[in-house]
Amino acid sequence: MNQAYAENRSSEFRLAAALASTGLRRHISKARYSQAKDVWFWSTQAHSVRSQSLTVLADDLLHQWHEEEHHPSKRPHINASEADIQLLIEGVLDDSLILKLAIGLSLCRVPSQLFDGEPAATPTAYQLAARLLWGKETTLSQSVINGLRRGSTVPLQTHAQKQQVTRLRLQIPTRGANDTEDFRKQQSVPIAGLLPPNTSNGQRIATALIFPVKP
Repeated sequence: MNQAYAENRSSEFRLAAALASTGLRRHISKARYSQAKDVWFWSTQAHSVRSQSLTVLADDLLHQWHEEEHHPSKRPHINASEADIQLLIEGVLDDSLILKLAIGLSLCRVPSQLFDGEPAATPTAYQLAARLLWGKETTLSQSVINGLRRGSTVPLQTHAQKQQVTRLRLQIPTRGANDTEDFRKQQSVPIAGLLPPNTSNGQRIATALIFPVKP
């Protein structure tokens, strides 16, 4: 995977690598790898997901993760870059390429470190949902994800309150050198009143949740 990334340093590749690191292989193939024995073998267990599109794959993965005892947040993985997540939500990346690369990379050994992420001011609804999904002590229900896909943030806010998540660390853009935006500064903000009840990009936000991030 390291050699492949050296030849393709695109946002699509980085997102695909992060997705592959969640254990995607077990959802698309019965081939398994034992790191302790350094051998490949065939498993009798199947946890298949549909792969017609990245959105369909995300629907199935999020549903299965919600039902599994061992969520990928509790296993080693590669965190996606927030800057790449922002581009994905904006719809400027090639979803089909991300999907094809992720399926291929899922058959490779996953390194502990592949790239350094770049911060970005992603939508607040996404940041809160990702905080709940990828936090080791929090969860994100299927009803919240369905609500986001319908464009509603109300289930998300209610779910956060039930888990006593009352504040969120947001990226605050500042002006850096050459009048460029610098997103490295963070600020803890109360969630109450932070989110509008509706969002226009809920479908993209829900799809972006399958890429692991640091909560």
